[in-house]
Amino acid sequence: MLAQVRNDLQMGRLPPVQPFHAMAYPFSADLALAISQKYAQFCAITASRMRAPQLAHPAARPLAPGERLRIAYVSSDFGNHPLSHLMGSVFGLHDRSRVQNPPLHPSGNPCMHARIILRPSGVGFNEATHQACC
Repeated sequence: MLAQVRNDLQMGRLPPVQPFHAMAYPFSADLALAISQKYAQFCAITASRMRAPQLAHPAARPLAPGERLRIAYVSSDFGNHPLSHLMGSVFGLHDRSRVQNPPLHPSGNPCMHARIILRPSGVGFNEATHQACC
């Protein structure tokens, strides 16, 4: 599989391994990054073909003293899904004094399996249906 992935990337083709799956294989970080970049490029091309508008991003600004960086993980797949298993421990790895990182679920009510996975990290879910961006 490794040879196929490298060959596809070298030939400019989308590899058969998706970015989240690449983390489960014994691939180097550089190869996982190359896979992610190729999929991001594919998504950008697909969006441009659908004439999707560019997203407006707020201007970068430094954090004020004592202000925490806000990172939101948004997914409807916080259930018994590979995403839950891959990301379950990540939420608890952030330094809570510097980072605010609530996982967001569209309904605010993910299944019990996701809650069990995330319980050790001390992170709870927030509902994302009425959240404003930025």
